[in-house]
Amino acid sequence: MIKQLNKIDKISLFGGFGCLYILMLSIFFQSNWLFYFDNSFLSLSGSSETSTLIEKISIINNFGSPIISLSLCILIIIFFLWNKQRYTEAIWAVMLIITGNIACFLLRELVRRPRPFEALIHSTKYSFPSASIFSIMILVFLIWHFVVPDFHYLFSRITMRLLLIFWIIAVSLIKIYLCVVFPSDVLASIFLSIGMESFTKLGLKPMKHYKD
Repeated sequence: MIKQLNKIDKISLFGGFGCLYILMLSIFFQSNWLFYFDNSFLSLSGSSETSTLIEKISIINNFGSPIISLSLCILIIIFFLWNKQRYTEAIWAVMLIITGNIACFLLRELVRRPRPFEALIHSTKYSFPSASIFSIMILVFLIWHFVVPDFHYLFSRITMRLLLIFWIIAVSLIKIYLCVVFPSDVLASIFLSIGMESFTKLGLKPMKHYKD
């Protein structure tokens, strides 16, 4: 169940947006630490691999597209929230998706960071923050809050949450390996999603009062 803002949420709110702001400033001022951080990971990319391997990895990468993540989010809202008459949480989830994607789009237009020159697959021209990673993070939040708690056994809940964390890491590494994004773009998406997840909880109090 989603609750109103608590102490951990407040830390996530300011921590997520604060770290995102630091990354933005580092890009604007072309900080040396960010340059070395990004390039230390990009040096491990698959630019020297065969086209066949790149194609296979690209197929896996496509399963992390924003369209697929958004479609799964809608299914969760319909079957795990709306159909169970959890209307407040369904509205919160919709607002998280809408406001989060708007924020992600505006940041991409504001920063206008080009993708790495070594990109191995075609993608849109701006990479900060990564829309794919952000969408996956939103999907993970919904599964974490609304799907996993329905598992009866503690072991199943722990296993599922570990798989969700592994999924985020795996997709992030694949995108970095394909040079589609910079590592800092991935971090920016994670920080933005954490901040937005807490920020949208501010709307739970007025929704609760309206329901009462």
